[in-house]
Amino acid sequence: MAKSGEQRPSRHFLQSLRCHVLSPPTTALKTVRRERDEIQAERRAFESFADRVADVPCDAPAPDVPTIMVDSESGAIERVRTAYRETVMDTDHYADVYDNTLRADIASEFGKGVAAALCSDTPVQFTDRLQQFLLAAVEESITERETVLDRLDDEEASLTAAKDELVDLVDNLDGTQIPQWYATTFTERLDRLAADRQDKIRSHRSLGRLDGHSLCEHLYAEEPWTYPVLTAIGRVREAVVL
Repeated sequence: MAKSGEQRPSRHFLQSLRCHVLSPPTTALKTVRRERDEIQAERRAFESFADRVADVPCDAPAPDVPTIMVDSESGAIERVRTAYRETVMDTDHYADVYDNTLRADIASEFGKGVAAALCSDTPVQFTDRLQQFLLAAVEESITERETVLDRLDDEEASLTAAKDELVDLVDNLDGTQIPQWYATTFTERLDRLAADRQDKIRSHRSLGRLDGHSLCEHLYAEEPWTYPVLTAIGRVREAVVL
């Protein structure tokens, strides 16, 4: 696209420009895929935990005695704690991402009441009521992760489409000077890409406190940018002359 007689940048320069522009969405895709692998592992872990909890025989509550004060001779509560350690707390990324105590982790997932029952220093019976309450809480954790996985799939699809468009734009450059005949089209494509990406971020329905913007903040917290596609578009605009 260079004008006749214009000195073209070296192949190395254009390759460096390509890497500079595509680096944010490329890194973002790796991050999203890693996060998805971790969330999938957590979902499987909770499913395994639910299966083991369902297999634990319940204790028969003693009449007229508070459940929290009754010693569980069956060892059911300890079996539940062991199952949690061997499933939810045994994923490959657990120590790096969470690294909680048993009580703290159960409280963060199921609430302080369940944590008090399962991790109490006072003997507790594993009643049918406690088992069903725990299984319902586990199902909520599984559903929450399935929702996050859907969000991550959407983010990956958005990033992939945006990166493909950026690749097409950058790979067709043979210089940083955009010819006059192509300037309007080039600008419109960048504007459309930016608008589509912003619409996608805004359209993400909230998951608790996690909307489209906070999702980006969470996923890309370790990067020098929060919005990978918009950063890449900004780098294109800075590099070219219209």
